[in-house]
Amino acid sequence: AMAHWGVAMAYYHPLWGPPTPEDLKNGAAALAKSKNVEKASQREKDFIAAREVFYKDAETVPHPERAKAFEKAMGELAGKYPDDVEAQAFHALMLVAVAPPGDQTFANQKAAGEVLEKLWVTHPDHPGLPHYIIHAYDYPAIAEKGLAAARRYGKIAPFVTHALHMPAHIFSRLSMWKDSIEVNRVSVDASKAYAAKKFPDATWGGELHAIDYIVYAHLQMGQSKKAKEYVDQVQVLSTKKVMPETYDAGVAAAVAFTPARYYLELKDWTGAASLDVPDHPALKKNPFAASYLHFARAIGMAKTGKVAEAKAEVDKIRMLRGGDFKVPEAHCGFANSPSEYWPNFIEILALSAAGVIAQEEGQQDEAVRLLAEAANR
Repeated sequence: AMAHWGVAMAYYHPLWGPPTPEDLKNGAAALAKSKNVEKASQREKDFIAAREVFYKDAETVPHPERAKAFEKAMGELAGKYPDDVEAQAFHALMLVAVAPPGDQTFANQKAAGEVLEKLWVTHPDHPGLPHYIIHAYDYPAIAEKGLAAARRYGKIAPFVTHALHMPAHIFSRLSMWKDSIEVNRVSVDASKAYAAKKFPDATWGGELHAIDYIVYAHLQMGQSKKAKEYVDQVQVLSTKKVMPETYDAGVAAAVAFTPARYYLELKDWTGAASLDVPDHPALKKNPFAASYLHFARAIGMAKTGKVAEAKAEVDKIRMLRGGDFKVPEAHCGFANSPSEYWPNFIEILALSAAGVIAQEEGQQDEAVRLLAEAANR
């Protein structure tokens, strides 16, 4: 019963975007099989019932509502079985998943972290606990709380590319750039080894995600030559097939952010203006990432006197804001994010670029107005 339940769980990634219709169909089918196992214990039946809350009425009930219902069901399960590590851990994960994205008190995240840290004391080699702790504290204001988990996680799962990378979420928040580079380099090596074994003609998506962090860290340390080496690697890797094929968000981020950040950080306006916006499938599914390339191009053009071209880039950003956000670039808090959450970020980029353009045109008051609106958003 729990094997089928595990399959149903695997079709839903709470901290990513919503499952696709196909994922929902496959997850519901797996859960149906788990219900047909006659010898399931009452505890197992309770786990199955809690999971069923998420898949029930998926065609009519919006994803955020079902995510919240699942969090509530897991909370009741955790209350019924207070000594069950998995019930407590999965409930904590869902607390992070449904946390309001604008809540600066981080109430859900702190509540989840408190539960997970207590469990980790008695289960120090449990691979899920430090993973969820890192996600719970993946915010600058509370990142220090996740440092112990960041130091430990890669040793628990030393061959898993994502486990090796995850500590960088905490290291980056705390400006621990050397540590971030080190764990991501190890993650890159593990990604290459895994791809060579399983997908010899493809790139494992974790490699691109880790390189994205490496570039950022090198730039923060002023090591522009090392950063450029990795930017060039991304451009080569992005031409290859990426596995898993559902890893669009991390791939889109790497393809868009690494070159854009490089030229903007170095104030290389000519380089920024000449950035390509590749016809990459991941960018088509992630308009926020694509808009970042247009943003960098707009800044570069404005700074090099190509004001008309810069304004055209702002128009392209706003066109992307009206795009399809059913599969956006997502992370913690997505399950409870309003529909305008990611389009709002695109508008921030448009306003920021327009403000810089106005400044370059000598319209100081208009520049301040636009940039202030971007900051307020």
